[in-house]
Amino acid sequence: MASNLKKTPIILGTAQIIDDYGITNRSTKTRNDALIFIQDIIKLGITVFDTAKKYKGAHEVLQKSIKKDFKKFTIIDKISKKDILSIKKNFFGYWDWVNKFQSLGGNFCVMLHNGVDYLDIECRKNIQKLKEKGLARFIGISVYEPSHLKKALDLGGFDIVQFPLSLADRRFCELSLVNKLNKMEVMSHVRSVFLQGLLLSNTSKDFYFQKDFKIAYQKYDQKFPSFKKKVFLAIQSVVNDIVASIVIGAESIKQVNDIINAYHSNDSLNKNDLLQSRKIWSHLPKDAVDPRKW
Repeated sequence: MASNLKKTPIILGTAQIIDDYGITNRSTKTRNDALIFIQDIIKLGITVFDTAKKYKGAHEVLQKSIKKDFKKFTIIDKISKKDILSIKKNFFGYWDWVNKFQSLGGNFCVMLHNGVDYLDIECRKNIQKLKEKGLARFIGISVYEPSHLKKALDLGGFDIVQFPLSLADRRFCELSLVNKLNKMEVMSHVRSVFLQGLLLSNTSKDFYFQKDFKIAYQKYDQKFPSFKKKVFLAIQSVVNDIVASIVIGAESIKQVNDIINAYHSNDSLNKNDLLQSRKIWSHLPKDAVDPRKW
């Protein structure tokens, strides 16, 4: 099962399948719209989903969308430290569906939304027990800082780690860290590849680092005006940095197709273009790449 997950190139994040999550997201959707979207996503061959209780309508839509061939699906559910202690109660009827999903061969991963909690011995033991009891096939952590990942790796005991990686944020590409992930056979999932779309388009939404992003984007857009090229460089930057699955968010099937095409593109990557694009975005302030500080 784990080997199938390792081979998954694209994971769909479900934060915005209904809500207007993200700086550049322009619209909300109905549950019916979201259901059609997920069904179309499955037709594209994407069968791994990143979700959470707080993602509006996501649990409901996934339950209605996955009705057969359970073995080919993986659900990664981000949970809080408190959720672990009374998971059946906190997830209501959804947990009954998860048990059915797993009994029919589906892969289920519980992932600590705030990975730093894994450093707490009680929390760590509690999430590991979920796997020991068969309540989850995999356990994972989502981290924001390389230092937290290094400490978690020293403790071990988890299967998947999710972290940010993009043209503007390459902190997790440290060779010793990548080598340790590979040695411990921890699966890497990268998020924020487009920084909520800010590496692909400008935004009129007001946020703390709007001016810094606007300046960088104008330079970037002048050098690489093609949207297709921007998507290609963002994806290829990650692919050239680390072997990992990429967690994406999207408003439409067209956007998803653009990303898939960029990932599997036969176009040769101009190393100079990659270096220039990274250089442009590297001038952002350190905190600008952390959405929690926007």
